[in-house]
Amino acid sequence: MALEDSVSLAAHVALARCYRSAAPERILWNDTIARLLDHRTVRGFRPDPLPFELIPTLVAAAQSAATSSNLQLWSVVAVEDEEKRKELARLAGGQKHIEHAQLILLFVADLARAGLIADEASAPSDGLDQQTCRLWPAHQHQGQDRGWQ
Repeated sequence: MALEDSVSLAAHVALARCYRSAAPERILWNDTIARLLDHRTVRGFRPDPLPFELIPTLVAAAQSAATSSNLQLWSVVAVEDEEKRKELARLAGGQKHIEHAQLILLFVADLARAGLIADEASAPSDGLDQQTCRLWPAHQHQGQDRGWQ
């Protein structure tokens, strides 16, 4: 759907919830903007199992984000093991939502890889870009509002 000048009642409600009295009177609107404005972070998780296809779907969405020279200089580590999640929660200052989530995706800047690629191409490396910015909307569009709603 293309951006539209008219804003529906749902748009006004979403804008009011996000911005209260400072909401812009007029914005361009489409389904993606609606989803982004409807976003809420929640630190509770559903108990049902995650779909098998969820991890590759989310990683594919993250990989589609533009990076410097399209190098994708990051690695992702999926952590499902309960003991490893507990240790990650401890390392993150005792954040219980990390411990209780069924899955944690760790995006790690892979600087060694960046250096090797840059050396081969005789070019500078810029590192990580916007993968996680694409991950969350992709997660929601799959109907997987598990940690974000």
